[in-house]
Amino acid sequence: LTMATREDQAFLRGDGTQGTPRGLRYWAPAANVNGDAAGTGTLPSLANVDTDLKLMVNLLGNADVRMIRPTWFMAPRTRNFFSFLRNSQGFLVYPSMVEMNPTLLGFPVKYSNNIPINLGTGGGDSEIYLVDMADVLLGESTQLILEVSAEAAYSDGNGTLQSAFSRDETVVRAIQRHDLVMRHDASVAVLTTAYYD
Repeated sequence: LTMATREDQAFLRGDGTQGTPRGLRYWAPAANVNGDAAGTGTLPSLANVDTDLKLMVNLLGNADVRMIRPTWFMAPRTRNFFSFLRNSQGFLVYPSMVEMNPTLLGFPVKYSNNIPINLGTGGGDSEIYLVDMADVLLGESTQLILEVSAEAAYSDGNGTLQSAFSRDETVVRAIQRHDLVMRHDASVAVLTTAYYD
């Protein structure tokens, strides 16, 4: 599970430094990274949501992206926002978002806790990505390297250095080599400052 979580983090938001993959967030060209219509720390209106979604779809369409396998990526909180959003008559605006395999504007939705919800000046913003997955290339080595040590030191979840020897623990390190590249950078659009709560 830890390896899968780390891969997810790298493929979504890795910055490509220190020998790590560059994720979708940082493959997007600057012109395809825009703040939401409502602004940071502001709950969007239905009109704002329409504006944001239209912008993202247009960014890909205007860049001649083929739209073979467009997919949304968002935090679970954002998915819930879309799932419960109602119009003035009380009807669900996006009923397909409550399905087991949700879609938004006909495109599949994937959600991950590795897309943060504590961004922006107020610390409550998130991001939404629209990506044509037909332009995403993943490279992965078939070799998995495992190393085991009873003397190693490691940082715990709080960043405190721990000694495996003094704690009578065995540390296992798994190394897998992989990378992500985009065939066409403009196949990624990112909505920032998304306070879709």
